[in-house]
Amino acid sequence: MAPKVKMFKSDSIIYFKGDKADSVFLLKSGQVVLEYNDIQNDEPIKDIINSGEFFGVKSGLVKYPREEDAKTTADSQIIEFSTPDFEALITKNTSIILKMLKVFSNQLRKIGKEVQSLVTDKVTSDTTGEFFNIGEYYLKNKRYSQSIAVYKRFLSYYPNDRRANLIKDRIATAQQCLQNYGDEGGPALHLEVREDQLTGGSAMSYDNDILNEQNTVSASEDKKIYEEAVGLMNQKKYMDAFAEFKKVITGNDAVIKKLAAFQIGKCFFNVQKFAECIKQLQVFAGKYPSMPEAREALYYCAMAYAKLGDNENAKNAARKVVGLSNNKVDDLYKSAVKLYKELP
Repeated sequence: MAPKVKMFKSDSIIYFKGDKADSVFLLKSGQVVLEYNDIQNDEPIKDIINSGEFFGVKSGLVKYPREEDAKTTADSQIIEFSTPDFEALITKNTSIILKMLKVFSNQLRKIGKEVQSLVTDKVTSDTTGEFFNIGEYYLKNKRYSQSIAVYKRFLSYYPNDRRANLIKDRIATAQQCLQNYGDEGGPALHLEVREDQLTGGSAMSYDNDILNEQNTVSASEDKKIYEEAVGLMNQKKYMDAFAEFKKVITGNDAVIKKLAAFQIGKCFFNVQKFAECIKQLQVFAGKYPSMPEAREALYYCAMAYAKLGDNENAKNAARKVVGLSNNKVDDLYKSAVKLYKELP
């Protein structure tokens, strides 16, 4: 299907946040604004797209729901590419690859300053490194589905890249984590690069500093105990899991200690000790609000309050989960909304 040229009046909506993404746009003339909330502080942000710039690239390429509203602020002429057409275009034109990756990088600013240090200044020197680091960012932050999509797209563009074997290992890791924990679950990952994962091909030029700055989980006894406890949780052996999680609460691994504190709260809930669940998980969410598990902790608090018949506090906790949700289509957001609506 050939690219479509479309005319939009000023103040027209091109797409809404949450819409299906199967195309990429190029602003030929006029002006477009992308509106979304910052993931760190929920402040509204507006990105201006000018003539000659692509937008909708990230969601279009990895086929995830749109993460922003896009609307015109002037009469605009916009070219819409299907994803296959766009891929065919960029693989034949290096200058377009550079421009596309620059916009791809800019559109990732909503997921925090950390990724910006990776992708804003180096686009013109190493396009493959930029793309690779986007996958690394997603995997590090336990967005397993998105990391898999980005890594697979990388391999489709650059099958002979030196990192091909490494990326295949990354995909396997992400798939295993997704199966075991679901998106945003599980312990933090240590992403190392071994020489045997690299082959000939394009030079490797990504920033190893980002790997060194990550929260790491060593191959310690604490980690082994934690993983065994998670296995017991999956088998619904909650009291056995509780006993194992308590062993690492006073251990030396800071990340494992935090995750164990979260899991203990879930154990309390599953054995119907709802007051203990609330106490445990409120402390956890208050101490570690930036951890991905904080939202889930608040959701368990909401459910525990509901079980105790405290509907006002249950609603307040569910409302906090909704307010902290940046992805309005994820399961936790939907569950919190459903719980809120069902409460009297």
